[in-house]
Amino acid sequence: MSENPINNLKQWLSEAENKVGGNWNAMCVSTIAESNESDSRMVLMKQFHGDNIVFFTNYGSKKGSDLSSNENVSVVFFWDLLGRQIRIQGKARKTSREISEAYYNSRPLGSRVSAILSKQSQEISSYEELRNNFELLKKEYSDVEPICPDHWGGVEIEILKIEFWQEHESRLHERRVFTKTQTGWNLKFLSP
Repeated sequence: MSENPINNLKQWLSEAENKVGGNWNAMCVSTIAESNESDSRMVLMKQFHGDNIVFFTNYGSKKGSDLSSNENVSVVFFWDLLGRQIRIQGKARKTSREISEAYYNSRPLGSRVSAILSKQSQEISSYEELRNNFELLKKEYSDVEPICPDHWGGVEIEILKIEFWQEHESRLHERRVFTKTQTGWNLKFLSP
């Protein structure tokens, strides 16, 4: 394992992509609301921007609201098949509009229409009504390219602390924790 945790993160993610399949990039993101309540949900890590990991969301969602009131975030990747876990603590902020629009424009039409339609985390009258509204909006955009809505975009997480957990026999798991400092990274080993 390298002295640079970002290189290690990229290596472990690459190995997960090649060996795990499915949603190898699924991560649990935990936020803290303005009311000080914690909340967690699964999202998909989509890219790196510099050394920051990026996911995309509706900024008006519960997670978007939480992140605008408290930028502190934690993330967990877990791959049972590989016996590995990565825990991250960091600061979240919106990506540039250019990054959001570039990713939005790379998505299938249905996903772009859903981003326009969805009022994520808000109560709806029924799933059937949502589905009907989606089909109507999709028809509207059959000949016109949808534009990335302002309420949708990327969130990048600046990694301040990262733990690499590797499973071993007899529950003698290996835990390496890197903490960002002004001059680089500090490495500590933790007991399992």
